[in-house]
Amino acid sequence: MLREAERMFAWWQRVRVGTMTRGTFRGYLRTVQCRVYRLLEQGTDAAEAKTARTCTKILKVFPALWTFARVAGVEPTNNTGERAVRHAVIYRKIS
Repeated sequence: MLREAERMFAWWQRVRVGTMTRGTFRGYLRTVQCRVYRLLEQGTDAAEAKTARTCTKILKVFPALWTFARVAGVEPTNNTGERAVRHAVIYRKIS
């Protein structure tokens, strides 16, 4: 899964800087999506119950994982959201 994430983020970076089109990115991403889906399916049979439950839950929302590829302006990370609430979280912790 980590290799697939690294591959996807490398391509995404190229889209962000303009050296790859979103269409090309979506084409490349299909292979990553297939591999991730297979890995999650394998994970549902894991001996570790927590891993199996996590994989099952992710599979239920699998299409939502790839929203950033279909919708312009959506990032594949939650960094923007985390930055937006960072000051409130820090204030809460120190008060």
